[in-house]
Amino acid sequence: MADTCGCGDGQYTVNPPDLRGRVPVGVDELEVNAAGMNRSGAIGGRTMHRLTIDQIPSHNHSAGSLSTSSNGTHSHIVRDDGHNHGGRTGSEPKLGTGRWGRLNVYCPSPAP
Repeated sequence: MADTCGCGDGQYTVNPPDLRGRVPVGVDELEVNAAGMNRSGAIGGRTMHRLTIDQIPSHNHSAGSLSTSSNGTHSHIVRDDGHNHGGRTGSEPKLGTGRWGRLNVYCPSPAP
């Protein structure tokens, strides 16, 4: 480090490099890296990189009853037996007050 950054007063202080916005990475002493980034003091890289789908390994996310897989499928299993909004499954109100009945809605497919 003293060769590239200075050794300060040689006894009590050193002059470390300014690493703001940078990450120190080990040097490839065998020089196997053909990219030329294996020299001490070399700089490079990008400030931003957006991963592509092919760069992300297959994986799953799980949070209790919610799970999502890498292919986009997901499921929600929410159960709260003590909670009630007072509605009725599959029923809609008809004319009048307090009268409930089944309402089937048919939506035909649009013509080609």
